Amino acid sequence: MSAEDESEFIAHATAAHPLTISGEGRISALVCSHGSIQFLRSERCGSTLTAGRIALATTGLDGESLFPDTAPSLEHIYRQLRRWLQKHYTNDLVAYSEALPLERRKVVRYPSFWLAPHARSWLLSHADAVLRQFQTGAVVFMPSPSHAAGNA
Repeated sequence: MSAEDESEFIAHATAAHPLTISGEGRISALVCSHGSIQFLRSERCGSTLTAGRIALATTGLDGESLFPDTAPSLEHIYRQLRRWLQKHYTNDLVAYSEALPLERRKVVRYPSFWLAPHARSWLLSHADAVLRQFQTGAVVFMPSPSHAAGNA
């Protein structure tokens, strides 16, 4: 997500559900009376954009339920937010590893990442822009060539 995408997502999440955003750092939460959904913000550093994510934890490391009475409600909200992301974002991405020499690099389809519209525009409009899962990660993600050309 770019900053614009993040604003749109948070506006949707808080308008559609009884959620508030907690924290302004890279890791925050979307909080309601049922519990919280972790929100890891994307970061842009120079020409690199890192992937963000939302995550739901209804059990602790010991397997015990954190929110035994409200977990189903929180899971329902989480699933609705994921569906919204999938409806508004694209997963037509490919990836390759910069750790491999050029002659051994293979570009593979990577449908488990979802790219937000403003972030996609930024990636396509800057020749040196890259999307990585982590700032120091060797794997680079990009819109697939057919999608980038508008042939989704």
